[in-house]
Amino acid sequence: MPQRRMSQSWWFMNDSGQVGGLIIEPMRRTDLPEVLAIERCSFAAPWSQAAFEAELEKTYAGLRVARLSGTGKVRPVLGYVCFWIVADEIQITNLAMHIGYRRRGIGRRLMVYALQQGYKAGARLALLEVRSSNQAARSLYEGLGFLAVQERPCYYPEYREAALVLKLNLDPGWQRQWHMIN
Repeated sequence: MPQRRMSQSWWFMNDSGQVGGLIIEPMRRTDLPEVLAIERCSFAAPWSQAAFEAELEKTYAGLRVARLSGTGKVRPVLGYVCFWIVADEIQITNLAMHIGYRRRGIGRRLMVYALQQGYKAGARLALLEVRSSNQAARSLYEGLGFLAVQERPCYYPEYREAALVLKLNLDPGWQRQWHMIN
């Protein structure tokens, strides 16, 4: 099982997506009630069920959920990430955590997992938009190496706020930093 270094702690990930106490797996339609509950608690303008269903149908979209590992039959969704892989880019389109599991490293694990999937598929550039005032999200993304490259005024009308476009080059330096194994 390959080792991955995350900040100051070590965790492990195998090819099936098992991550030190978490399982990251494809989102299913049966996950949507939990995903929508997290979405509504996380955003002023949440995605609809129809939006998630449409994403599940796109061949270039990846939707992943994080659950606690274990043998129990009930393993609730703790968070999710949605992304597109198109040509040599990965676009992170959505990331949210259950309110009871925020600031526990799950978002970072989901992001690294998505970026690894993009890298393996040939993506060499990652892009995302974030509210300029969302310090928690910005801290997560900047900790992964993302840099602000553009501001989009009034991008979030529900917040009356600009978006920052963040960019990360998935180059060999990034690969070494996150201990990528091809």
